[in-house]
Amino acid sequence: MYGHPASARRATAGRGRKLSALLVALLFAASGAAQAKIITALTPSLFDVTKAIGSAVDGDTVIIPAGTATWTAKLAITKGITLKGQTTVAGAGTSSPTATDLTIIEDDTPATGPIIRITSNAFFKMVGLTFVPGRRTTIGLAEGAIQLAGGANGVPATAQIEQCHFNKILQTRLVLLGKWTYGVFDNNFAELTSTQNAFLIRMSAYAYNGVPQTLGHGAFADYPWYGTDKFFFIETNTFLRNSPSGAMIRGLTDGDNGCRFVVRYNYIRNAPIFDHGTEGATRGGRAFEVYNNTCNFTVPRNGPAVGWRSGTSLIHDNLVTVASGISYGTSGIICGLSEYREAAFHPGTPWGEADGTSVWDKNVTNCGANPLDKSQQTFVKGNAPYVFDSGKDDSSVNSAGVMHDSTKHWATNQWVGYSITNYGSAYQRLPTHSIGSFIISNTNNTITYKFGSSGGRGDQPFYFNNGDPYKIHRVILMMDQVGAGKSDLLKGNKPSINTTTNTASYAHSALEPCYSWNNTYHPLNGSDQVLGFDPARYPTNIAGFNYFNLGNGFATPPPDPANFYTATVNGTAYRGPFTYPHPLVSGVPSAHEPARRQLK
Repeated sequence: MYGHPASARRATAGRGRKLSALLVALLFAASGAAQAKIITALTPSLFDVTKAIGSAVDGDTVIIPAGTATWTAKLAITKGITLKGQTTVAGAGTSSPTATDLTIIEDDTPATGPIIRITSNAFFKMVGLTFVPGRRTTIGLAEGAIQLAGGANGVPATAQIEQCHFNKILQTRLVLLGKWTYGVFDNNFAELTSTQNAFLIRMSAYAYNGVPQTLGHGAFADYPWYGTDKFFFIETNTFLRNSPSGAMIRGLTDGDNGCRFVVRYNYIRNAPIFDHGTEGATRGGRAFEVYNNTCNFTVPRNGPAVGWRSGTSLIHDNLVTVASGISYGTSGIICGLSEYREAAFHPGTPWGEADGTSVWDKNVTNCGANPLDKSQQTFVKGNAPYVFDSGKDDSSVNSAGVMHDSTKHWATNQWVGYSITNYGSAYQRLPTHSIGSFIISNTNNTITYKFGSSGGRGDQPFYFNNGDPYKIHRVILMMDQVGAGKSDLLKGNKPSINTTTNTASYAHSALEPCYSWNNTYHPLNGSDQVLGFDPARYPTNIAGFNYFNLGNGFATPPPDPANFYTATVNGTAYRGPFTYPHPLVSGVPSAHEPARRQLK
């Protein structure tokens, strides 16, 4: 039923927190676990564990005994088994967990590969393992020490990782979800290095009408499904990063390819929650819920605790705290909203710049008698982008952020929120033969625009030089922007096509607003502060349209998200968060539910 909106909506009618058929089947299967085999490896060595797995079938449990072993190659698992060590974690979800490290794996795997890779579509569970660095001193370049790579046949894989201790292993990321995996990462203790993401989450193979897709196209053609199990859950864990003062803070999460995840009931130190947007070859993140977490910072933090570059989200009941002498650098903000395609951060993106000219976006194409009256600006499918003004720069030399045209006599700031596009010879190599960004301000004859640096990728910076021709356009809604969700089904990349037209054309991205409530910053000194989404920094981010700051003081979920996310919009009516703890979690979580902090 996954990826098939009509059948899925019928199958999950009713309360959003009800279990899906997939989870019901898993729980039913679990009730017959007594019939499954238990196979015990002789030692924790890679040889003995591999041998034990070789005699297992789907549903069996492979026990790894206490001890320490150095693994020098990856463990490949193609079966739906439980891999069970003897390590236990107490206090996960709090600031001071403890791990009893009994089954210890020393990571001496090659820097080019993972420690464990699972390709089974059957339910896989890993529990009770400790991972520590081995003798290798270089950082592993694999995209995940543990790689969950099932879910490529049109049905999502399901996996669980619990009661594990990750102790500063030299891997770029701890866990990679590569194709399409749901499930839960729970009751773990992860000590992160200063350069490590805990997760890279991708759902590239998410199916549409039962057919696997690529690049996240399937996820964006489907509903958000808030309040259901159609996410990967990160719950009741402790993530500690004791970065040196001034170090760049890496994210807890990174994600693209239509990823969908829930982060809840965790204690997170120095690890903001991020995603990637639709700006490179793939689609960005699709949908997120972030709630009841404590986000603690012990090093200077100039950005917020959460940051999105695409997708939609519900963010609530989170608490931000800081160490002595540290301030939370983004006053009043729980989540930053960025739209990189609007600011030329990715020149040459296959989707084109979101400057009012890309065929994938909703652009102004027609105007009434007063073109600058935005109420008279409309989008008509098939019409060319409307040109509000044009001309040539007549004095710039590699100007980074300012265009000069002495022939103009504009009113001050009349172009704020519009975009300027450079059609100069330096940009003819790009797919769109141009580059554009949004306008921050203007004088009577200059325009100041957002200068997006290339980020070290070697992309062409957005300069203006004397003689460069320009045009002024406006984008109304960017494809896959924050607060935009379900779209037409797209296929491929470079070029991509819209399957409804078999051409590159407007994706009809649906409005799916982000909501924030009951998010609080608790400084060591002073009063608590209400947190919400940041004030609009990009023209298409509009308060009360694609994001809502509802404030604090709600004892139960406010009505606004439920009123908007009906079954027609969400796939099933949103009635609040999915069941906690997740049904796959065994027993009672080791940490109590964090209390909601209200303003003093």
